[in-house]
Amino acid sequence: MEQSQLVLTKVREFGDVISDGFKILKINFRVLLQGFLLYIMPFFVIGMVAIKYFSATMFLNPEDVLYESNFLGMFSGIMVFGFSFGLAYIFFFIFLYSLFVAYERNDSMPVDFGQVQNVFKEIWLKILGLYLIILFIIIVPFIFIIGGLSFIGPIAVVIAYLIAFPVLIYAMIPMQFFPFVYIREKLSITASMKRSFYLVKNHWWVTFGVHLISSIMAGMLSNVFLIPIYIVGGALVFPSLIEGGDMENSAFYGALCFMVYAMGALFCSSYNISCSLLKYYDLAERKDSSSMISRIDQLGENKESMFENEGDF
Repeated sequence: MEQSQLVLTKVREFGDVISDGFKILKINFRVLLQGFLLYIMPFFVIGMVAIKYFSATMFLNPEDVLYESNFLGMFSGIMVFGFSFGLAYIFFFIFLYSLFVAYERNDSMPVDFGQVQNVFKEIWLKILGLYLIILFIIIVPFIFIIGGLSFIGPIAVVIAYLIAFPVLIYAMIPMQFFPFVYIREKLSITASMKRSFYLVKNHWWVTFGVHLISSIMAGMLSNVFLIPIYIVGGALVFPSLIEGGDMENSAFYGALCFMVYAMGALFCSSYNISCSLLKYYDLAERKDSSSMISRIDQLGENKESMFENEGDF
């Protein structure tokens, strides 16, 4: 076989998930890079334009740097950058989901960018809406509850955190599969959530271990992108701050350094996401044995009889 193949629908042990996470990225690296440049980079560009514009507003009159309007301008720039980064993170998830779905539809063979793009156009709005639902149903009420408890006293907040933290950690593991189950298995929102918890049942610790180890490895890979920050920071940012140079450019260079690191860290997170999706296929196969059933069904297809005139008797 000339092309590399990595079958998704199969049972994998812990070490296989960790190693195959690298393999599937290697097989589809060019497509992944194309998607990152086309769908993710624009959000970072928007964020950097916002930082540049609002930092210019803030440092237009250095004597008035402490004025409320200047800080409001800088804060607005940071908010726009943070919002852009959040969307970049979500769209990167969506593109990786599209890559895995396209790869599976192509019989676990390497795909081209057009195939992934077709799936992306098919699912992006559904996943974006799903993330908004998660935001407003789970995260926003949690913030309001914590905010309300803060009026009672700090002890109430600490108790709430102690109770909520293990619950959130436990729920985080199955919930990482929730969006992918929703678009791959085409279930309803509630059915997708139940399905995600069902898959992790009796496999929580192994799934947690995959998530933990792959996250650590992705974080170690992202440290490579700290090198440009040290170089640019040492050459441009710190001299300007020490010598009283151009504060506007210093703020922009600092934001640029952060953007380079954020982009690199996000790209490296593709390994962590890939390992999680491979673990999903592993759990689905353990619970359903769908690929084995499919192979058994294929045994009876296109099978010719040894008797040419069978059926005439």
